[in-house]
Amino acid sequence: MAVEIVMPKLGLTMEEGTIVRWRFDDGASVKADDILFDITTDKLETEVAASAEGVLRQVAPAGITARCGEVVGWILHEGEDLPPSSQGRPAHDDTPIMNHREASQPPAERIVHSDRLRSSPLARKLAQQAGLDLGAVVGTGPRGRIVASDVGAALEHRGRPRPPLPDTAPLSGARRVIAERLLSSLHEMAQLTLGMEVSMDRAMHMRDELIAAWADEDVRPSPTDLVVRAAGLALTRHPFLNAEVVDGARHVHRTVDIGVAVSLPEGLLVPVIRDVAGKTLRQISDEVRGLAQKARDGTLTLDELDHPTFTVTSLGAVGIDFFTPIINPPNVAILGVGGLKDGVVWEGDRPLRSRILTLSLTIDHRVIDGEPGALFLREVKELLESPFMLLS
Repeated sequence: MAVEIVMPKLGLTMEEGTIVRWRFDDGASVKADDILFDITTDKLETEVAASAEGVLRQVAPAGITARCGEVVGWILHEGEDLPPSSQGRPAHDDTPIMNHREASQPPAERIVHSDRLRSSPLARKLAQQAGLDLGAVVGTGPRGRIVASDVGAALEHRGRPRPPLPDTAPLSGARRVIAERLLSSLHEMAQLTLGMEVSMDRAMHMRDELIAAWADEDVRPSPTDLVVRAAGLALTRHPFLNAEVVDGARHVHRTVDIGVAVSLPEGLLVPVIRDVAGKTLRQISDEVRGLAQKARDGTLTLDELDHPTFTVTSLGAVGIDFFTPIINPPNVAILGVGGLKDGVVWEGDRPLRSRILTLSLTIDHRVIDGEPGALFLREVKELLESPFMLLS
């Protein structure tokens, strides 16, 4: 009996996915759990495995974008014909790739650096056993991840010179989606960025004490974790920034779900911390670190990337003080975090050395005026300068 191969639905808001490539040729024999094809959505790339054994028949070629549940292929018994009512696009269809939907998860810029090569556990084990440097292996998995078959191919061709990489390459996969989302954001919104400096002396002193107190559990809140907590509290009192525009109307969210981006060699991912206002600083710090590690390992689920209501983004780790972060549609605001620097605060007529952090808030001026944005930013500043309030 013929078995349908459909575009999977990997999250509540996923509506479609693009077939990056088929792993087997049309007409090839496949086994259950074989990886049939790779897909990319506007949030991630992943693999789709066979649910049965048989002969693969493709009805949608690589490059096609299909809606969730749409049939893209079949697994047939030997000699079995395609069902007369088979759905999907024929393999010879040259229909161009559809644009990704505007309500999807965009990239952000809060940076967690990682130089670790993306590779599967089995690939790492095989490479270690063979004494193979993974840096010499070309990954063919999602987002360039090195899988076991890549290690096997490298071992088979060991000793041969690696072909040079091309000087130019088309934007594809996650990189193409990032480019589309950023350009769309700037074209569709009236974006205004406001800046404010924060004295972080008290906050950093409290952070040092918390690191010592939580040393046994290795919980180390970062400056950005403090900002995420402060933003979550401030958004409960300035809810119009915790919103999105839907069909020309502003919709205010009931919970504060803040996206925190992770920088990877192939682009940015934005894991989401749910219900930030209802979580402690300790919980937030632990969750940010855990999601960042999952991003590096390629194990994030779509639900962990799905639909932030606000975004905090940092370039402090690379020495940037102030920048103009681009809003993640359909959100209406994004908060940028710069690096800590030495500055001066005044106590009466006396200058005092202080550790200064610059915050950059970009708002959609169509629905948020400058003053409400400034009031939100001022409240974040006040929370960070009286950091004991972040522990409540």
